[in-house]
Amino acid sequence: VQEVTDKIEQLGNHRVTITGGEPLLQEPEVIELIDELTKRNKQYDFNIETNGTIVPSFHRDNVFFTYDYKGPSSLAEDSMNLDIMKAATERDLLKFVVGTPQDLDRMRRVLETYPTKAQAYVSPIWGQIEAVTIVDYMKDHNLQNVRLQLQIHKFIWDPNEKGV
Repeated sequence: VQEVTDKIEQLGNHRVTITGGEPLLQEPEVIELIDELTKRNKQYDFNIETNGTIVPSFHRDNVFFTYDYKGPSSLAEDSMNLDIMKAATERDLLKFVVGTPQDLDRMRRVLETYPTKAQAYVSPIWGQIEAVTIVDYMKDHNLQNVRLQLQIHKFIWDPNEKGV
């Protein structure tokens, strides 16, 4: 934790995203990292990207969570923890990762059945569903409180370029 804390401070960025696998599997270390950096500088703001399987046991004023919800086409839906819907705050993001129209139907049912304070986003699985299909679905079902999220690096990344 000390090594990571020092490196983050060295870089000088005050907006930090903690991601990779499931960061909440290392929750004590994540809390220690956040608390140490915040103690050093109150300007830090943290986003913890979680795969939607674990409800965090902590909240901080300078922390928000991005919870993934993977639909049926991912074959990982059984791992999703619907308790995150209750735990999420208005600062948090609930990102539905979709690959099929059935995933979109599931997203809509989840949002109708499990009200949440979190902001709802929908993000396509690259190569499985087109953004226009999602937009048409959102319009057809009048999903006013859902935002489309595109992973911009998928559009600008050149797989032939080295070092990216």
